[in-house]
Amino acid sequence: MPTATIQETSTPLQDIEARLHERFPNAPPSKEEAGEFLRKQFPHMDGGISIAIALAALALQGWQVYRSERDRRREAKPSMDGDTCPQCGEPPERTTVDGKSVCKNGHTW
Repeated sequence: MPTATIQETSTPLQDIEARLHERFPNAPPSKEEAGEFLRKQFPHMDGGISIAIALAALALQGWQVYRSERDRRREAKPSMDGDTCPQCGEPPERTTVDGKSVCKNGHTW
């Protein structure tokens, strides 16, 4: 019996954002750089560069949210991988909303 596969569909804005991530992987581009890149990707876009820059601004907001979430998760992850409380040596029981670890004695690090 074949297994069902789930296909994720993305919106046009998510496609644009993905292209920006591929082109600018380490640092966010300026709105103008992103607009010029998008205008080259979609040369027949109605409205020309002004629409491309507007779309670029939206995509850059998504880019910034993606990067900040990724960085927040990276910072939170090591504290759960065997790290112990610097005050009492206990392992973390949970993490706070801002990604800090909490031991059973209530110490936060």
